[in-house]
Amino acid sequence: MFDPELYGMATQEARWLDPQTRVLLEDHLHHIDPPSHKRPSVESIVGVYVGCMYHEYLSDVPRTGTSIPPPQAIIGNGAAYMAGRIAYTYGTSGPSVCTDTACSSSLVSCHMASKSLRLNETTANAVSGVNLMLSPSTTSAICHLKALSVYGRCLTFSSEADGYGRSEASIVLTLVAESEWTGGGVDAAYGRSGSETDLHRICELRASQV
Repeated sequence: MFDPELYGMATQEARWLDPQTRVLLEDHLHHIDPPSHKRPSVESIVGVYVGCMYHEYLSDVPRTGTSIPPPQAIIGNGAAYMAGRIAYTYGTSGPSVCTDTACSSSLVSCHMASKSLRLNETTANAVSGVNLMLSPSTTSAICHLKALSVYGRCLTFSSEADGYGRSEASIVLTLVAESEWTGGGVDAAYGRSGSETDLHRICELRASQV
């Protein structure tokens, strides 16, 4: 159960907040404000990078009997407000960016956050991705597009791949510059990455790749 008071939020404001943002606020609690031995220095510039493709929550507004959504719905939904809400709640001073590059949204966000560290724009970044299936209309449309696997799962890099499988998930990673890390809790080292669009496949509609 989402606790709006924990995030300084009124009940009415929380009601119109995209559930995906609610999940991210909860998940970021353990990353932007981790145990003291993992916390970057006070002078750190922390960025927030979010990857999210769909924003379906407001599509259910007609079902609530409300013809015009209240002001809280405007700032509670949409890509820019998703990243901005996290930055505002946790008081970060770095960039707040939400990317939508279809299936590669989270990977592109991670690439941008890593690049920000290498350019010394930030000293630490919270990178996340989220997907909740809130409206049946999206799945129905993707079915008509014939983009879903008949097996309901992805067979990445396999010649037997026949589409992809939709799922719900949320993940948050903390990227910290080596000079800022105070020791302990390192799960992995992030190497180099890049982003491109495959111009050789001009007959296909393709999202950015990482």
